[in-house]
Amino acid sequence: MEQFLLPEEIDKILRWRPGKAERLARRGVLPCVRLPNGEIRFIWSDIEKALTKQDVVSGQRKIRQENIKRSNALGVSDDEPASAA
Repeated sequence: MEQFLLPEEIDKILRWRPGKAERLARRGVLPCVRLPNGEIRFIWSDIEKALTKQDVVSGQRKIRQENIKRSNALGVSDDEPASAA
């Protein structure tokens, strides 16, 4: 089972400013799961695919694949149990 991640966790893993993952998800740039109460969760494998298939544009800078390498170094894995939503 894949792990659901909070927007804050994605921001931390990818070293983004707080709130960036949620903003990109609300704009439809990052794939996400919306809970019935409106909260957003992410599935890491979907984020990884989105970042490798296309460059996600934020302002004038592109998020590069180094972010994925960095997150892999932090030990983010699809094999971890899902956190409570």
